[in-house]
Amino acid sequence: MLGNVRLKAQHFLLFFAALAMTGCQSGGKHFAPTTAHAAATGTGAKTVGPPRVQGVLQTSASGRVLGRDSAFTVYNDPANGVSFRYPRIYLLEEADEDSDEAASQETQKSLDVEEPGSVLVATVQIPADAYPRTTFVSGTLRFIVNSEAAPEACYSFVAQDEEGNVTGSTTIQGAEFQWRERAEEGDGTNYNERDYAGYANGACYEFRLAVVSSNVTDADDEFKPAETQKILHQLEKIVASTQFYPAGTKTQHP
Repeated sequence: MLGNVRLKAQHFLLFFAALAMTGCQSGGKHFAPTTAHAAATGTGAKTVGPPRVQGVLQTSASGRVLGRDSAFTVYNDPANGVSFRYPRIYLLEEADEDSDEAASQETQKSLDVEEPGSVLVATVQIPADAYPRTTFVSGTLRFIVNSEAAPEACYSFVAQDEEGNVTGSTTIQGAEFQWRERAEEGDGTNYNERDYAGYANGACYEFRLAVVSSNVTDADDEFKPAETQKILHQLEKIVASTQFYPAGTKTQHP
């Protein structure tokens, strides 16, 4: 009797082992793809992305380190002693790379006049198709460094200069940042902006956030109004992830 029970148990084990092997060889149907680009395209289709790899860093042409995991990219700038995380579906352009982006060139020209010594270091941009069938036009974060400005001058960059601006302060990794938020309308376009300025590592760091949307609607209501405050909040998360460390140190963002 005991021998028969053992024999049946062995048969069941062999059956389930064969079933598992069959599942593994059925074209990979049991593997769940990631959704790295589903939100950006709005199609709802899942796109297979690279596996999550811890501790792997990629280096840009300028030597700055770009770390990657399944959802976020780390921008690590040793020269200025700063790093931050941003969604990997966003686009990043370093200002010292060869680029024809007119917006970056115009930003630097304005900085040369308004804030001498300030340098546009990098721009993070939300893809234009990230919010399909809405009035969303663009979303950007511009990272600026001024190694010449004193703390008082640094904070003055975001001083309230117009009636209706909302101002405040926050602490990022022990460094105090002042911020200013404003909203404007013109030529059928809405502009929502928030600027940060903080002093750390003997330098002034600025983040300029902007979300642009159209306020022109069509008769068929084909496009829904973009939720600009929610989109702006996604850019604010990038600022909140900022880490500071001694300039010249190559380190990985935690």
